[in-house]
Amino acid sequence: MIDRHTQKHKSGDMVRNMVYTLLKHLACMELVCKLVAANQSMRSTTNLLIINLAAADLLFVVFCVPFTAVDYVLPEWPFGEYWCKFVQYMIVVTAHASAYTLVLMSLDRFLAVVHPITSMSIRTERNASL
Repeated sequence: MIDRHTQKHKSGDMVRNMVYTLLKHLACMELVCKLVAANQSMRSTTNLLIINLAAADLLFVVFCVPFTAVDYVLPEWPFGEYWCKFVQYMIVVTAHASAYTLVLMSLDRFLAVVHPITSMSIRTERNASL
């Protein structure tokens, strides 16, 4: 049988691990953005799509994971109706953004491999940032 002290200790470890993971993810995202922003040669269509995917993942980690974890632990939603709708909206938006970015990355790689010369006019920084 687990006593309350052990249960609180495990909950504290879980929260600490979630915060550590979130901070690590934020640091990695910041590093990637600074690297691409600082180096003009790093601004390729692939890297811009990678940044978009990282931003969608970051939004998911910030707005969805903690609240979903709380929803699983507590018997009812403690954050109110507006925040419930916002979190559900963010789950859908970040999932779609990640999926569409992966599709665009696949299309970009397909064009680069199958039509390397003719696709150079399509695979531009401007088009990737749209």
